[in-house]
Amino acid sequence: MSRPRRKCARYSSPPKLHINELPQEIMYTIFDYLCIYSLREVSLTCRRWERLVSEYGATRFTLRIGRVRSDGNMSYADLRAREEAHLTEAAKMLDWTKRRYSKVNIDLLGEPFVTRQMNLVLSKLLVPSWLQQLVVLRVGLGKDLQTFAVKISKAVVKMGCLQELHLVHPANGLIRSHSFKELKVVNRSLHKLVLHVSLPEVIDCPNLRVLDIVSSLDVETIVGKQYIEHGGEEPYWKLKQLEELMIWHAAADDDDDRMMFSSRPHEQAISIGSIEKIEFYRHLKQLKKLYYHASIASSEVLQAICESCVQLKDLHLLYLASIGPNPLRHLSNL
Repeated sequence: MSRPRRKCARYSSPPKLHINELPQEIMYTIFDYLCIYSLREVSLTCRRWERLVSEYGATRFTLRIGRVRSDGNMSYADLRAREEAHLTEAAKMLDWTKRRYSKVNIDLLGEPFVTRQMNLVLSKLLVPSWLQQLVVLRVGLGKDLQTFAVKISKAVVKMGCLQELHLVHPANGLIRSHSFKELKVVNRSLHKLVLHVSLPEVIDCPNLRVLDIVSSLDVETIVGKQYIEHGGEEPYWKLKQLEELMIWHAAADDDDDRMMFSSRPHEQAISIGSIEKIEFYRHLKQLKKLYYHASIASSEVLQAICESCVQLKDLHLLYLASIGPNPLRHLSNL
């Protein structure tokens, strides 16, 4: 007796989808695998693809407004004229472009500093349409940073999507740090803040998790003094929510990454492990990564780090002054 045949379910093949019917997100994923030359060829296919590549490029690439470099034979007057023309064209581009760039790099660290044209560029960039789309902003204005500190501070508050902010202010010759009372970093979405020499008066970013500082100033002592004078409160720099902290001394030798041990007098060790520094680390209880390449860390500072930063997973110290027979015994608290 033959068994009845089972009917096989028939699966219809999915309908074919033309590439122009693909969602914009999928097209962007495809563009991720293309080099810049292939993207240029794709943009010449049709108007729709030209628009897609234009909008995609605004999110993938960084809009950079840099200084004009001298060829060595250019006079100061010619260089200044080219700088003025360059910034004027940049301001025009910012005014008429429809590309929604999310990453902007303003790099004008060299001479000459053309304040009037730079003010024109910032007036075009720091408008509501741009402020709501910026995700990464790097500002390197050299000496002009102090001139535009108030304008930049007011703009950062209004950037609702800002994730990463770089403020760069190198000086000519020896690197010297500056603290600008007019410069305030207040933003609710900011995740990473990079300060190279420029130090703001206020940092108030509830979502801030990563702080990278290059400075010749003793940042730990400055912030630690804030905690002591205000009973653990943070009227200026709010850092208790930090998860990653990098501190680099502007004059330090970063090529030597070895931890060094040395015997030092007790009085000198107290100056290295000051009360302010210890108080500074006692409030960073959420810290998970610490890269300390500034001054020499004392045993007291190491103890404060290990006892307070109990979530610490990654610790880098450039120099460690040993006070006592076993300065690393505190690492057992981590």
